[in-house]
Amino acid sequence: MQWYHYVTLVTFLFMMFSPVWFFGKVSKFLFDEAEPHEMVVKYVNEAAILPKHEDEMAMLDADEKVLQNLDKMVKMSKKKHVKQMWKVKKAEFERQLRWNATVRNHV
Repeated sequence: MQWYHYVTLVTFLFMMFSPVWFFGKVSKFLFDEAEPHEMVVKYVNEAAILPKHEDEMAMLDADEKVLQNLDKMVKMSKKKHVKQMWKVKKAEFERQLRWNATVRNHV
């Protein structure tokens, strides 16, 4: 009998004689996620690092410049799939801006 047969036999015996304990350990190992209260603490801690008011104007100007450049890329694109790619990039950037604004408003 090879060594891995012993491991398989012991695992099978644990699974048969104590399924609650065995599958509890397996589910904890596979699906171990952060508790909801830990996620809130992490979210609040990251939100506390947001830039101050004097930095926000510079960030808004930079974001506006990026949006203008994305608009130019959409207008300058001659091929349909390239234009679609730039529209997707612009939509992703706008979504990120909305998310950042939501985070700033809730802090």
